[in-house]
Amino acid sequence: MTVPLTPDPQDLVQRLVASGEYASAGEVAREGLRLLEERRRLAGSSQAAFMRVLNEREVPLHYGVEELEQELRTLDASGS
Repeated sequence: MTVPLTPDPQDLVQRLVASGEYASAGEVAREGLRLLEERRRLAGSSQAAFMRVLNEREVPLHYGVEELEQELRTLDASGS
């Protein structure tokens, strides 16, 4: 199967492969499709199921303004 890409996505795929993060354009496409499927699955899940996924990934469940501000300060300090 051949999928034509506009210049922006094509550049992204090339950068990801050139960086060594992915071995090929096909690998990038497979990861993108996997993430799309996961997003669709999560969008259709209940709040409880979504919270379980966040917990499994160790995402803070009570992420508030204070945590955001601390992360922004940390990023500023690191120059990111």
